[in-house]
Amino acid sequence: MITDGAATDQVEKVAQRLKEEEEKKSVAFFAVGVEGADMSRLGEIVVRTPLKLKGQNVTHPPLILVELSSSDQGKW
Repeated sequence: MITDGAATDQVEKVAQRLKEEEEKKSVAFFAVGVEGADMSRLGEIVVRTPLKLKGQNVTHPPLILVELSSSDQGKW
């Protein structure tokens, strides 16, 4: 998940579900905050320490994400 802010709704149930699924190895969830993201709140939601990208915003994603999204087009 990439965010530039903070949750505006209740995320406790989702956070608990993510943690349960992570424990079962059913999912690997990564959170990335860009400038303006509430990193402490983001840390409450995920198991791993959220990553922070400096100088990025959601309307202009980092180049690596653009490359990843187009590199295997049609394989998903």
